[in-house]
Amino acid sequence: MSSRYCSPVFSFHGGLLPYNHEHEYLDPRWHRKKAKILQRDGRQCRIEGCGETVALEVHHIRYLPIHVWDYPDKLLLTVCGYHHNRLTRQQRAERGRKAVRARRAIMRNTARAYTRKKSLRRRR
Repeated sequence: MSSRYCSPVFSFHGGLLPYNHEHEYLDPRWHRKKAKILQRDGRQCRIEGCGETVALEVHHIRYLPIHVWDYPDKLLLTVCGYHHNRLTRQQRAERGRKAVRARRAIMRNTARAYTRKKSLRRRR
């Protein structure tokens, strides 16, 4: 019996690494979940105007640190390979933009703290 949440993986620098679900896609529980989602979506791509019925994949609308078969159904969507590739690229680009914004904010805050300390030293 496994827990619902995946064990976190830490890097050498102490930061949390993203959990890799690759090995879980071979599990029979995922295959049952995937079949359920494909059935729910009528075995066709759910992107408006597509309707492809061949080479379908299940797209994760949002990634969570849980096993792939434990995802809520509302976060899974049936799409064709073409649209899955496009959606995944968009998600990765957005995550990259968020990471860049976060790094910039940290750098700004660090610079502010440094200049604040420097100005306090001058006053003394």
